[in-house]
Amino acid sequence: LVTNLLRFTQSGENWVKSSFNEQELTFTRETTSTGESFITHPKAYLALEKNTQYTLSAWIKSNGKVKSLDIWCYDKNTDHPQSKSNISVNTTWQFVTWTFTTNNYSNSDYSQTTIRFDNNGSTTQGTNAILYVKKPKLEIGNKATDWQPSSEDYSTTTEMNSAITQKANEISARIDQIEDVTN
Repeated sequence: LVTNLLRFTQSGENWVKSSFNEQELTFTRETTSTGESFITHPKAYLALEKNTQYTLSAWIKSNGKVKSLDIWCYDKNTDHPQSKSNISVNTTWQFVTWTFTTNNYSNSDYSQTTIRFDNNGSTTQGTNAILYVKKPKLEIGNKATDWQPSSEDYSTTTEMNSAITQKANEISARIDQIEDVTN
């Protein structure tokens, strides 16, 4: 299983956001301004390596009033930020992925990394623009895999082993379905 480096994607705890839906694992950021407003992962809980490839993925949608979405990665000192900008977002869920390589500058410090989803504001001043970010996942490499919580979010080994068993059972069930169809 590929580890989700983003913490608290099951609880929404410590993230900057307007709200969080635990049943749907969805963060929201609302604004009536035409300026940007953010959903931000707590940087104290994310250390990345320099010169390493990562893939960030999430399901994204809006209430139809969001201008666009930007996704950012900042190192501790917000030097040399990287982004995927002006992503079109509408009322239909879309799976968005962004693969980037962290900088290798001598002054880059990824010991406290910020990942940020920007609601770039309302299309009309005073109209509520809602950005939804569901099941965000950051992983090493260039391939987005199915969402899972960070292994660091499990309070016990038993809880983690239970989740691993559940995922293994899901995979087995999928394989059985494929075999049934092909036989």
